[in-house]
Amino acid sequence: MDIWSVALPESMGIEKRSRMELCTRMTKRLLLKEVEKGNYKNLVLSPLSIDVVLNMVAAGSKGRTLEKLLGWLGSKDMEEIKSQSLQMMAVAGGNQYLEKGEEEPVLCLVNGAWFDQRFPPKPSYKEDVLKGIYGCEAKTVDFVTWGDEVVDEINSWAEAASRGLIKKFLPRGSLSPETVLILANGLYFKGNWEHDFNFDANRTKNRPFYLLNGDIVFVPFMTSRNQYRRCRSFEGFKVLKIPYQSKSKQFSMYFFLPDEREGLQNLLEKLISDSGFSYVYHCLGHTRLDKFWIPKFKFSYDFDVSLTMKEMGMSFPFMENSEDFAEMVEIHKNLPFTGSQMIQKAFIEVDEKGTVATAITAFRCFSKCAKGKRPESTSFVADHPFIFMIMEERSSRSGDQYLEKGEEEPVLCLVNGAWFDQRFTPKPSYKEDVLKGIYGVEAKTVDFMTRGEEAEDEINLWAEAASRGLIKKILPRGSLSREMVLILANGLYFKGKWEHNLKFDADLTENRPFYLLNGDTVSVPFMTSRKSYRRSRSFDGFQVLHIPYQSKSKRFSMYFFLPDERDGLQNLLEKLISDSGYSHEYYRLSNRKLDEFWIPKFKFSYDFDISLTMKEMGMSFPFMENPEDFAEMVEIPKNLPFIGSKMIQKAFIEVDEKGTVASAITRHGPTAGCSMYHRPENTSFVADHPFMFMIIEERSRLVIFTGAVLDPSKGK
Repeated sequence: MDIWSVALPESMGIEKRSRMELCTRMTKRLLLKEVEKGNYKNLVLSPLSIDVVLNMVAAGSKGRTLEKLLGWLGSKDMEEIKSQSLQMMAVAGGNQYLEKGEEEPVLCLVNGAWFDQRFPPKPSYKEDVLKGIYGCEAKTVDFVTWGDEVVDEINSWAEAASRGLIKKFLPRGSLSPETVLILANGLYFKGNWEHDFNFDANRTKNRPFYLLNGDIVFVPFMTSRNQYRRCRSFEGFKVLKIPYQSKSKQFSMYFFLPDEREGLQNLLEKLISDSGFSYVYHCLGHTRLDKFWIPKFKFSYDFDVSLTMKEMGMSFPFMENSEDFAEMVEIHKNLPFTGSQMIQKAFIEVDEKGTVATAITAFRCFSKCAKGKRPESTSFVADHPFIFMIMEERSSRSGDQYLEKGEEEPVLCLVNGAWFDQRFTPKPSYKEDVLKGIYGVEAKTVDFMTRGEEAEDEINLWAEAASRGLIKKILPRGSLSREMVLILANGLYFKGKWEHNLKFDADLTENRPFYLLNGDTVSVPFMTSRKSYRRSRSFDGFQVLHIPYQSKSKRFSMYFFLPDERDGLQNLLEKLISDSGYSHEYYRLSNRKLDEFWIPKFKFSYDFDISLTMKEMGMSFPFMENPEDFAEMVEIPKNLPFIGSKMIQKAFIEVDEKGTVASAITRHGPTAGCSMYHRPENTSFVADHPFMFMIIEERSRLVIFTGAVLDPSKGK
């Protein structure tokens, strides 16, 4: 079990590795994500600090929220949470030393709690939990009118908890009036290297460090006269351990160095897939290092813990039911909780003497407003990206139809297709009752094994017809493997003209600049009209515009979501995700006069792997764990089990002065609460920077298409 990317000593009585499994797994996944994105910044995180804060939240929760937290934290019940937290704080709580003595490591945990005056803490939570277990006083503050003063108070607390290393944890203006409470943990660690393994400062010298992008920087590297170190080579990487000075030898730092200079991503993937290489920590022997160099480093890192958890498929914020927090705080029925967030800022410095590291983690929620053989000789030169950990050693919707009749009415057409390999015939009931009876499709038998390309041509012709010629090749040559069992597909086509009173005037279309996310601009055709009144509304950080399609029943419309800031698309997306997709509030729009009104014309296609996206959201796709689960669909030969499945989609859209044409082909084939409030009326809607759009069926709120325009000058 790891603390710093420091774990707890055995004396705390925490025996389960699962207790911090969530936090350590999250840490490694975040590291991998940053590397994959090409963000070559240094990272340091504290899983322990995250764990403490989640335990503080759990101790005041009940119902579904508590169930989730117990599962994430690997605890049986609330009593186990409280018992473990008591033992942990008894040892490391407050301004204490884990080991007595000037040279011993220091691990200190301090906690803080701030409650808005509208939401006082329950006496039992205040006294028994916060004060009794976590040793902190619950403070009552006014987030509504004195937000910046509260920021200053929390920052002073964070600076003290981090021994001056983290000075501005929260920026001014970061606490909105909707803030209900803040629970925080501060963790501080300091340890000197063990005497036999310390570094010689007079030998420190500049050496090249090789970055992931191929560049080289010169930085100070440390070494020592002692050539023997606890180290071992594994497949593709080495692990080095350096203990901290301590009578009980409870704390150590581990360095994970990939063999290849660009091998950090592969190493991270191994760490995630192998549950942290738990075996590594127990099999390091004394090794003679011909070369031994470690760079000095000092940096800080901050990140959104809740966003990372959501990306891992975990439902954070977990504010589904305000009543789940009735054991913690007084709940007002007219002020329900609408969201929550957890953030962390950490700092670390490693030099010839040892290590100093600290982390501040805060949760906030919102309301509506050994001897043996001679050691082998090898080298350990950490001159390219590596991972480090500080460890405590003892814990280780058929057919070609119109929804509306008439030449000017919108067209929505759904067609389906089904192709089965000759080795896997569809069951009669599925073929007749489901495919033909419900989806209006004839099941076709093909030979994926020997006539794969002919099957591709057939499916591509079907897709081209289903999309009215807009999507010509859903499957590239050679994409159907011999292992293919079946393909189920849907083709969707939509065409709609803008409502007469709200259509665009082609003679007013002109080129205007569009601002890209990278700061560049492109000149593209923008549409407008002489009619200045549109259904729109401003929300916190973005606007929503509604344009209906010509229809007697007014069932189809297009919505545009435009962030206020030119680079605000990411923040807008995060708000939509945190608010369970799309709140009904976004569709309650009114007619407003727009002084300026410009929408770019755009035309592009997009294809993506749905199954991969589902997996990244924490959903277990492909769902082919047991072929017998599909026995009602297809004959399953016992010697040919299903081994996987995949779902892909290719979509096309064109928006111009007349209206919209859009199509999508989707195929699946197995193989063997942010709060909203009215702002002062905005009088312009100029979509000259990245924005989102949706095409919606008004009665059911069925989202037919949704997307984002980042660069309208690009057609693909």
